Amino acid sequence: IEKSGRHRPLIINFDAHLDVRPVDTEKGISSGTPFYRLLEAFPEKFDFVEIGIQSCCNSQVHLKWAKDRGAKVIMLEDLLYSGDDAVTEVVKHLGDALLSRRPTYLSVDIDVFSSAVAPGASQSFPLGLEVQDFFRLFQMLTARLDVRMLGIYEVAPSLDHGMSTVRLAAQILHRDSFLCRRAV
Repeated sequence: IEKSGRHRPLIINFDAHLDVRPVDTEKGISSGTPFYRLLEAFPEKFDFVEIGIQSCCNSQVHLKWAKDRGAKVIMLEDLLYSGDDAVTEVVKHLGDALLSRRPTYLSVDIDVFSSAVAPGASQSFPLGLEVQDFFRLFQMLTARLDVRMLGIYEVAPSLDHGMSTVRLAAQILHRDSFLCRRAV
């Protein structure tokens, strides 16, 4: 993320997947194509950050493609094994970009959390971002950035027998509305 893009919009995606698969001409768009479509349609119009990406869930081809288009990718492994807390690790990766207040969209794909915490994700994995780390990151980002939109994706209630995933999504929304009320 370059300092010259100070007022460019910022998109931050919390996700296990990059979601940069090309659109399949036969099947059309899918949950794996939104950021491919965005980066193809609007190159150099925004800064893009992926947080919590799992190496086991993404091809090296897609990772290279995203980075070649300016995406900043913070792998889950970086967050889990760096020795620093998640907030410190994210600030190290993003640097001064977090200090500028600019229009920001936060996208939270619920599969960024482990299957133990969010079993009702359309895809889930044994490892994932810790809930406490996410909320610390979320609070830091909403304090430093001008968050205009929040989306929560891939919650699958039919897979969520204990409703813990739905409740986690509700807590994220509640925290966002609490932070918005506090800022007014």
